Amino acid sequence: MRIVYQNLIRLLVVVSILGSLIAIAVIPASAVTAIALVPTSGPVGSASTVAASGFVPATILTARFDGALMETSPATVQCSPAGDATFAVMIPTSTAGMHTIAISDGVHTVTANFTVVPKVTVTAPSSKQGPVGTSVTVAGTGFSGAGVTADVTIGGMPFVSSMPVDSNGSFIGSGVVPLLPSGNKVVTAADGAGNVAVATDVFKVTPTLILTPDSGMAGSFITISGSNWAPGSVSLTFAGMSWIVVDAASDGTISAPCQIPIAATPGVKAVAGTDSYGNTAVTTFTVVPRSLTLTPNSGPRGTQVLITGSGFTPGGSIQSGSLILSGMAWNTTQITIDSSGVMAPTVLTVPSETSIGPNTVVAFDSSGLSAVGTWTVTKPSLTVNPTSGPVNSSVTITGSGWLSGATITINFNYIDNSYVSRIIWTTEVPDGDGHFATSLTIPVNAKIGTATFTASDTKNNTADPATFTVPPAAITISPVEGPVGTEVTISGTGFVPYAPVVIKIANHHFSGLPLADALGQFWFPATIPSMPLGIQVVSATDSVQTATVFFNVLDGPIPTPTPTPSPPVPVTGTTREVNGDILPGVSITLDSMGPVVSNQDGRYGIMATATGNYTVTAHKDGFKDRTQIVNISGLGQEFAVTCNFQGAHGLIPNAPDMWYALDCVNRWLYPPNPDTGLDMWTALDVINAWLYPVNPTPTSTPTPAPTPTPTLAPTPVPTYYYPPTPTLTPTPMPPPTPDNVSGPPCRFHGTVTLNGANVADGTVVMALIWAYGYTTTTTTVNGTSTYSIIIPKAQGNSYEGQAVTFRVGSDTASQTSTWTMGGNILVNLTASTAGPIPTPTITPIPTLTPTPTPTPSSPGIGEQLASISDSLIIVWGYSGGTWYMYDPADTAGSNLTTLMSGSGYWINVNADCTLIYGSYSYQLFADWNLIGWQG
Repeated sequence: MRIVYQNLIRLLVVVSILGSLIAIAVIPASAVTAIALVPTSGPVGSASTVAASGFVPATILTARFDGALMETSPATVQCSPAGDATFAVMIPTSTAGMHTIAISDGVHTVTANFTVVPKVTVTAPSSKQGPVGTSVTVAGTGFSGAGVTADVTIGGMPFVSSMPVDSNGSFIGSGVVPLLPSGNKVVTAADGAGNVAVATDVFKVTPTLILTPDSGMAGSFITISGSNWAPGSVSLTFAGMSWIVVDAASDGTISAPCQIPIAATPGVKAVAGTDSYGNTAVTTFTVVPRSLTLTPNSGPRGTQVLITGSGFTPGGSIQSGSLILSGMAWNTTQITIDSSGVMAPTVLTVPSETSIGPNTVVAFDSSGLSAVGTWTVTKPSLTVNPTSGPVNSSVTITGSGWLSGATITINFNYIDNSYVSRIIWTTEVPDGDGHFATSLTIPVNAKIGTATFTASDTKNNTADPATFTVPPAAITISPVEGPVGTEVTISGTGFVPYAPVVIKIANHHFSGLPLADALGQFWFPATIPSMPLGIQVVSATDSVQTATVFFNVLDGPIPTPTPTPSPPVPVTGTTREVNGDILPGVSITLDSMGPVVSNQDGRYGIMATATGNYTVTAHKDGFKDRTQIVNISGLGQEFAVTCNFQGAHGLIPNAPDMWYALDCVNRWLYPPNPDTGLDMWTALDVINAWLYPVNPTPTSTPTPAPTPTPTLAPTPVPTYYYPPTPTLTPTPMPPPTPDNVSGPPCRFHGTVTLNGANVADGTVVMALIWAYGYTTTTTTVNGTSTYSIIIPKAQGNSYEGQAVTFRVGSDTASQTSTWTMGGNILVNLTASTAGPIPTPTITPIPTLTPTPTPTPSSPGIGEQLASISDSLIIVWGYSGGTWYMYDPADTAGSNLTTLMSGSGYWINVNADCTLIYGSYSYQLFADWNLIGWQG
């Protein structure tokens, strides 16, 4: 084994010797390794070029400075195939004197000497210039590293003394420029070892230039001063433009008053000076705007503006046309300026051609001084409410930001049913705040689609257009499915007013043609004729359009017809005084129904529930009662009646003054129009009320003879105003046929007290909507009387938003509420009575009964709906003739405890969400959703 190792060692020795011989063999016999430096001396940071030759071909060369690696350029130096290379080395921080630079290829190393010389540099300010007193920072390199100090001079004068030099021969120091004449000055340094900067720097000493004050308005006077200038002329520029020339004294100082150019615009301006030797100095002056005050400073075109200003030339003037608004001459007469430079207050009107938005206002006086202000032209607004509705409906139009007193023209631009562009208009004059409000009736021939309202006044003010949409005709049918013989109610909106409507199901024409009312609405009862089972199309067609809906014909026996109460008839009108003024707050009764109170526009509406003659009475404290007779010839919206208390039927004050009486006489002699003009007898009634005033106790006037029933004619009529539900009639009507298909009911619940105390269990509580009564009886829960009433949707009628009143026994509760689809509304009832509570006479609607207790395996509704708990409002379900409800905010009153597979549920959520339970998911949208539960 030892012999093997000895042989291995001999082999390695032989290989090593061969490698050396090969390396020697690749170098040409005539090659001599050498380097040359150019230059061989210089300051720290300078470069020296190295020319290397005779090195191993294609090898990488390294450079060292006193043994430390040096930076080269390029960063990697590789020899050529001939063993040559040329590159630069960067002299590192080091002390003054000779240093060694060594170049090596790993085989050969060649050295050369490089001498580092001292250098001084100005590092701040970067411009290397400034006046006497400027703080200057200098840095030195390549000085002695023997712990000595260095002194710096500028222009031959001491600058910084005794600065310590570190071991690398470097220092940094700061000082201020001593008193020197302007011009370029050499900065140099010497250390305590006798080393003097070979590389020096230059700092330019500049003159000083001072403006007092350094800000002011154009045309203001200031003082210019400075020092270190060459004696003689010094030329000054302002914002780059030649300005003035001042003289420098023999000591180089300047001091002179001067005026800022009157045409100078606001902002920071450069001021520069140059003397005869080329010495320069620069400073700045801030031109402050001379302001105009405009009151107000914004508004519509045509606004009158008060303009004031100061700082002008004393005793001067602003000539005609020298007050300029957005490039246009504004003033047509001269404006005087007093001895203090204050302009006379001037009122001018904003021209109609002024641009919307900010507009610059400039005033020039007779000396050229200017002042600047801003006037902003604002755009008035136009709003319509509602933004959509049927023809013949009334739209309220309001505006703000208009010029007070300027007549505004409001246009309604629409396309008629013959595709002809048409315009109707009205005019208004805004009040002192620029507001207006008016109304306009949508023309009966307006085509379905979007139309625009525009407005402009006599001063060229215009508002952005407001849009109004006339929706297409639409119909509904209730119920939506059933066997042949089912009684349905078909309702329509958006049809041609007063036009007959043809109703069909599949190919069957229903007998009778309903007539659309003034707003294009109709209600039509019908019976489903014999026809195939399945989905059938129900259509309604007038002279312009057709609307459709679907009815599902089911298999089954013909249902027994159930009488459907006809909808009530609206009686509407306007209440005015006999002098024509709108009179709000008038109490209106229709026989024993009501009262309702007319609104701020004097409009009222009250419902009649049966045909026949009715006495309509108008009452308001301080006025004589007025009555009229109206005849209800049929039930439904199409039999609506108008009963206006105005003109000869207007309300007469109990104690009018003489002028009021004379005004009414004029309305008899010169009636302004047939609606508000008076007859002789009414005028005489007013005169009697003036001559013989009475206490403001309401008195009745003789009942006039019945007026003929108005004949419907295709002319626009006012929009119906439907007031809150009338006071209970003595005998409420039984509830109409419920609609348990198209949506959930509304539940009202809460506590009940009568004369401040609980009531006996079984006390009847009635909720009334329109004239329909829904009843229940009270029960005691935790020592408190409670009730719960469910009011379902009604076939053929919409309860949405309708008022609900309540009775406890025979006494009216103080509280009212509003029917909302799917609502679970808490209303705690309080009532007072002087007599005993009558026994119930109306069969109550069954109260909520709990659903069967689910089996232990049935999941709870909270678990089933957990995925939408943050969005859930309420859930309703209908089964076996009973509505069930789950309200997470009223779990005590909820009787829906679990969702049963195969059943349908109405779910109301406040945001779009996804209901996930098990392997099933349901996409829900904000508001009501009808789903079939499969969980």
